[in-house]
Amino acid sequence: MKTEFYAKTDQTYQEHIEAVYRAWGDLLEERMELLRRLSAQFGFDLERFLKGSLLSVALHDIGKMSIAFQEMLHAKRGGRDFDFSKGCRHELLSFECAARAWELLNAQTPLSHVPLEPLAVAANHRPIDSDLSFFEKEPASPSPAISKSGWEQALTLAADLFRCRGWELPHIEPDTDFPNPRLSLQCLVTIEGSLRELLQRDDPVRVRTLYVLLKGILQHADWHASGKAVRYSPFHGGEREVVAEIEAACRTQGRRFQGLFAFQKALADTSGNALAIAPTGSGKTEAALMWAIRNARELGHARIIYLVPTLASANALWERFASILGGERVALSQSAADVLSLGHEEECEADQWEARRDILLPGAFARPVTVATLDQFLMSGSNRGQWAVKELNIANSAVVLDEVHAYDPWTLGLIVASIRRFSQLGTRFLVASANLPKNLVEVLSRELRTDALVREESLLSACRSAWHVCDSEVDEGAEIIRTAVSQGRKVLVVANSVPQCQKLTRLLAPLKPVCYHSRFILRDRRKIEQLLPGAALVIATQALEASLELDFDWLLTECAPPDALAQRAGRANRYRDEHRGSKVFLFRPAERSNTVYSPVNAPWLLDRCHAAFASAPSALTEGQLAEIVDSVYAGYDLEGDDDFRDAITRHHRCQRNNLMLLDNVRDDEEVSRRGRYEFLDAIPSCFRDEVLSLPPKRRLDYTIKLPLAFVLRRRTPPGRGMTFCDVEYDPHLGALLPGEQDEPRMLL
Repeated sequence: MKTEFYAKTDQTYQEHIEAVYRAWGDLLEERMELLRRLSAQFGFDLERFLKGSLLSVALHDIGKMSIAFQEMLHAKRGGRDFDFSKGCRHELLSFECAARAWELLNAQTPLSHVPLEPLAVAANHRPIDSDLSFFEKEPASPSPAISKSGWEQALTLAADLFRCRGWELPHIEPDTDFPNPRLSLQCLVTIEGSLRELLQRDDPVRVRTLYVLLKGILQHADWHASGKAVRYSPFHGGEREVVAEIEAACRTQGRRFQGLFAFQKALADTSGNALAIAPTGSGKTEAALMWAIRNARELGHARIIYLVPTLASANALWERFASILGGERVALSQSAADVLSLGHEEECEADQWEARRDILLPGAFARPVTVATLDQFLMSGSNRGQWAVKELNIANSAVVLDEVHAYDPWTLGLIVASIRRFSQLGTRFLVASANLPKNLVEVLSRELRTDALVREESLLSACRSAWHVCDSEVDEGAEIIRTAVSQGRKVLVVANSVPQCQKLTRLLAPLKPVCYHSRFILRDRRKIEQLLPGAALVIATQALEASLELDFDWLLTECAPPDALAQRAGRANRYRDEHRGSKVFLFRPAERSNTVYSPVNAPWLLDRCHAAFASAPSALTEGQLAEIVDSVYAGYDLEGDDDFRDAITRHHRCQRNNLMLLDNVRDDEEVSRRGRYEFLDAIPSCFRDEVLSLPPKRRLDYTIKLPLAFVLRRRTPPGRGMTFCDVEYDPHLGALLPGEQDEPRMLL
């Protein structure tokens, strides 16, 4: 009688491998144009690559044929306990087998000096760094006993899959003698190992590209097969739906739809990299989406990735795009997924794939359209998280980088480094913003290798609001706020920091303001976002600047960089009703603003900005706002900025330090945004019991970004891989950090 071997509690080994093989075939169909393009660019034999890719798929779980692993699965299927100290990580055994097959395959037709296919197999579930940090128990593990009949069945199945493609699996004996299953991997990846030397014999960028393709395709196929994920057909059409959305929005606003603006038509017809500059309320988002649809189609089965500065912007855009293109096709990628345990626990405890897929696949840009914060895109370059799958998907995507004005020199440096990397792979980029200074336009145009600058010209003479520049700080504007609210006006107050936002909310409490910033847990942020459109008074940080469909009568704001102020001003009188009496009050920035906006090399920024608006006319047009942006930044050398240059250098150094292919699990300095404080996703300890009872996807609702140093001081015992932090939390004010709050005095 044939012995039944299992890969998972609900899948036999054969069922699982065949399911992964089918998903692999689907992926090849979708990515073949990308593979042909990169094969020509990096000079590798496409058929040899496909054989290596199938090798990784066919052998990635053969290590599960260890007797201990099979005993563990049978125990779990029967509801019995199991002693995990008896086992060995199955990836190590799979690596040994794949390495033997790779050696024979590579001898026939070399792909790289580096054993990329075996390394992809070893890193399929757990990160691989030079210390093998996630395999620490393995040196003490006894040599695992292998089921000879299981290996024979696995190798026969692998050979059958090769024959289905008209190929032959390199012949390896079902040898079960592995005296130290960790040793060969250790000899490859450690500091003294051979990987560094092998990379020197090849082009490191070429090797990284091949590894991204091999590992990304393997993980993608495994996730789809394990999680029973839906395969989305290639994205077709969409322009007609976008135009219909614009027409519907006009009706809602009481305006007549007279067709697309000239700049929207121009952007929708642009093929390849481009820049777009258009003020808030001009339909820039829809135009950018039409650019993405066109370019994704030209790339062939490509994805669309739309990147924005804040999670609030991402949430709002996801809802808009889902209504236009269909919710099942549009993913929202949340960086907070990093706080979840997604593969670092014992397999029998964490292998809940149908729950995990809802986090892994959106986070890896796997759906036809993904809306995400920029951080999700940038961190792939530092070898963090599921970086190989991300790079695979980014390589065949049309990427929109929206609201670029919001980023400091460090982040802009990472953007430039990422554009350089992914442009090599054929990714197309649209960089868009309401206002961009000329020096930044010059830098980005050069990096994108394009002179395609699409600008909204028809609104340059339009004016939204009367500007009033005040020589005091914003908390002195209480009388203005009280008067406006009593007259039935909708008022927005924008502070430069979370503590200032919370302080103003307390001081103006009698007016029942809605407070909004980045230190609310996701569950509460969503609730607050539902209140924003109808609120009489909103007090917020720059989290409200971009991509939200909000419209206020009056704006009171602390001074910020001029491009940020132009964006904030777009929240008042969004559609430029000249009879509305809209006003913008610009106040001097509180001292805390220096931790947010004054870069080391430009301490003059906020003072120069305040002075520029003070000397400008009150009725500022869109064209005059653009002139102020250019005048404030005049003479500022972005490419000479230390943070900008350091970001590009660190981006490349990080990859070199991790030998291009290894996971970065230790370097906390690899951050997508640099400020006086670094941040970490954590969960307030007051929600601990509630969170531990929830499935993985719903745990995201309780995450919050907190200063890294604060979390390290106040963290409480972890649970299921999550970081908990002892912080006071108020559902109306958010997380309250000690020492940040001044004693409030009632203003009204």
